Amino acid sequence: MVGAWVSEDMFDVLGVYPARGRKFEAAGMQPGAAPTIILNHDFAAMRFPGSDAVGQSLIIDGRPTTVIGVLPQRFEFPAGDGQFRQPLIVDRATSNRAQTYLRVMGRLADGATIADVSRVLGFAAIAILLLACTNVAGLLVVRTAGRATNWRCGPRWAPARRDCHASCSSNICCWRWPRRWSPYSSPPGCCDASACP
Repeated sequence: MVGAWVSEDMFDVLGVYPARGRKFEAAGMQPGAAPTIILNHDFAAMRFPGSDAVGQSLIIDGRPTTVIGVLPQRFEFPAGDGQFRQPLIVDRATSNRAQTYLRVMGRLADGATIADVSRVLGFAAIAILLLACTNVAGLLVVRTAGRATNWRCGPRWAPARRDCHASCSSNICCWRWPRRWSPYSSPPGCCDASACP
């Protein structure tokens, strides 16, 4: 048998409810809840001919699972997703947000148009992009500030570099890289690494 995991409010969003039995409830969507399913109309008629499927039990994933409802005839959403729906139970302690096996859908509010939704989603995308840019800029500022203490001197003509080592006789001074002192350049007269403070 093939089925689909669905959220508690899927039937409310679609405005479609089981023809017999009931929809999923919040208590049945919690980790450790008794397993329940809702069957497609045609599958229920084939599996339980001449009797009501509601209240019957099937083995799903090796566990006895109670049928709590039967969908209306010709209801096939999501299309091609099998003979039954079972509750999507998310255990936040063990779930992985990187998983991508779920499809998300929504329903327009009364009076809303596709253009309204596109505009709102466009604003949301811009806001997320601005937030990401702000985060990257902040990281670059912190990274640069951390490196500023590692740079001691450069060419003597650089106005911001006034702390060149006194023993350097040329226009080139020592430059400190993040993990060691090394000559910034190696023309004649450059101070060597041992002369650096």
